[in-house]
Amino acid sequence: MLDQNIGSASGSPEKFVAPLTGGLTEMARSAERRKIQFNYGVASIESVKHPDRNEDSPYIDKDNCSFGVFDGVGGAKYGEVASQVARQTFRDQFGRLSSDATLEVVEAAMKQALEDANRAVIDENGTRGLDGIERMGTTAVIGHIWTGPNGEHRLIIGKVGDSRIYRFRAGRLSQLTIDDNIIRNKLIIGALKPTEADDINALFDQVTGIDDPRLMQNFVARDLWGHRNEIYNNLGDSEPLGPEMSVVDIEPGDSFLACSDGVHDNLTVTEINDIMEANPDLKAAAEALKTAAYERSKDGNVKRSKADDITAIVVSLEGNQPVTERTRTESGTKLTRGSQILVKRSDGTVEDGWTIESFDGSSGDAIAINREGTLEKSIAREALIPSIAGCQTYPELISVLQSLKQVGVASLGSTTNDLELSIRDVWSGSYGLETITSQLGLRAKVAELMALRNN
Repeated sequence: MLDQNIGSASGSPEKFVAPLTGGLTEMARSAERRKIQFNYGVASIESVKHPDRNEDSPYIDKDNCSFGVFDGVGGAKYGEVASQVARQTFRDQFGRLSSDATLEVVEAAMKQALEDANRAVIDENGTRGLDGIERMGTTAVIGHIWTGPNGEHRLIIGKVGDSRIYRFRAGRLSQLTIDDNIIRNKLIIGALKPTEADDINALFDQVTGIDDPRLMQNFVARDLWGHRNEIYNNLGDSEPLGPEMSVVDIEPGDSFLACSDGVHDNLTVTEINDIMEANPDLKAAAEALKTAAYERSKDGNVKRSKADDITAIVVSLEGNQPVTERTRTESGTKLTRGSQILVKRSDGTVEDGWTIESFDGSSGDAIAINREGTLEKSIAREALIPSIAGCQTYPELISVLQSLKQVGVASLGSTTNDLELSIRDVWSGSYGLETITSQLGLRAKVAELMALRNN
């Protein structure tokens, strides 16, 4: 299941969730902070264009609960120098962090460490006499798992360029960073509307190449396709750097992927999602992503293939598993008590309006109640389908439609792909709501989400 744009192209990442409050003693809080670490898997390989060097520099600081990627760019062979200089400078500065630092202090420290890394690369350019197109630079994306005084966890992210961090939650991949690419640049100068920029970014992550029919239908996106790898901010260019900072929540079971563009340029977001879902082991997931992207980079028959260095880092918080609430993941969507669902009957019909009350502790079957108050026990997990009514965001709605592929969409009166295109057209203002089927509350849900967007 996919949830691509928690942050939009307009630069509005997921909102910060306020720290929790509770009754831990100061000694218990301190102990909780000290023991938090994360597990990780990392895989990196050099480009087929220059097998003698890898210009990506993976970053792992397990003691400081930090991870990320520096992806070198620039003339000659200096991209690897830029990424290594930036990584070492960042490690030296950010590694001094106190384990008791507040979230605001950590965020400011990360931003300053990125600015210091930027200055170090600029100085290296001066030392080597590099100027103009010969100047070296590097992207950067950093994640830090912060633990609050009551044991709550947040991910603090700093980003420059087009290296990314994704969150993988309950089978759904969410992009948490926004590329400093040509699409965002055109948005900033007013050449694109926010919805247009979001649509184009989503298309670029989904299509197989310039000849993909979905891309051919969007003339602006088609014209920009050949420029999709251009970046408009990197370390080593100028000061101040102005890294993009954001803070997102961490829930039990979450894992995170940091990667260079060698991964997401070669693989579609669906392919990345599928690899993450098929490989719960962190090292296996990182290795599988690297291998798939590398093989794609050599495949001249796929238009989105690009020879590049490839790095994937997959991390999760130790002990970050559900312990107080039983959860089930069906069709890639997390279902818990209170989740609104559809129920598929043995004859193939699909019923709307059900809410999960609980899960059976031994069988895992659900107990659910419908709008009329009828309670039904022993609903098989395979019959549980995420409900359109429960969607809170546009990407989540698209994700639920994807999950409906597993049960058929005859009741919706169209194929899933056609539904997605219709919703996208309505979302962009090209067509009216009447073009979307009203079955299962789909038209009403799109209207609701559009109203929330416009407010």
